[in-house]
Amino acid sequence: MSLRRCSAVCLLLLLPAAVFAASHDALASAAGRGDQALVRTLLTQGADVNASGVDGSTALHRAVSADHPDVADILLRAGARVAAADRYGVTALDLACVNGNATMIRRLLDAGADPNAVDPAGEPALMSAARTGLPDALRALIDAGARVDARDTQFQQTALMLAVRENHPAAVEFLIGRGALVNVQTRKGPTATGRCWITR
Repeated sequence: MSLRRCSAVCLLLLLPAAVFAASHDALASAAGRGDQALVRTLLTQGADVNASGVDGSTALHRAVSADHPDVADILLRAGARVAAADRYGVTALDLACVNGNATMIRRLLDAGADPNAVDPAGEPALMSAARTGLPDALRALIDAGARVDARDTQFQQTALMLAVRENHPAAVEFLIGRGALVNVQTRKGPTATGRCWITR
């Protein structure tokens, strides 16, 4: 086989991958910008709604991270997998909870996201939402079945502890009103780094 023919064959083999990557990049970029019209157009043209980029993130990850619930709706209706995780194990719900976006959290939960999901660091979704101090985000999760006293795997903290530590009085009041226990303690003893965490 001549060098020219070999190069042509290689190009043909690589072309589908390049088209796939371009399609994903265009959809993910449009989703991240909140461009509903372009997202619809790309999906109509056959873009894979669940395609992932180099980091494993999907268009849904991008839409959720950038707080575009209407775009997330379009993607979910087109078959986006709500539980898809990027290469670090982060899901769309993890991102919505970090943002404290109650509307987004509800839409993801309605699409089948687990309200008791745990992020890659072992933190329950409710705890991630508690960091924001926004009661509406906490309400969305608890109304969907999130356990109010769920603990993280490393320190055995609860959402209430986190809300207190982050000085979010509205979140503290809300969690106590929903039955959060006020006398629970974190795990005691040396941590992985050798420090000692003691609760009083």
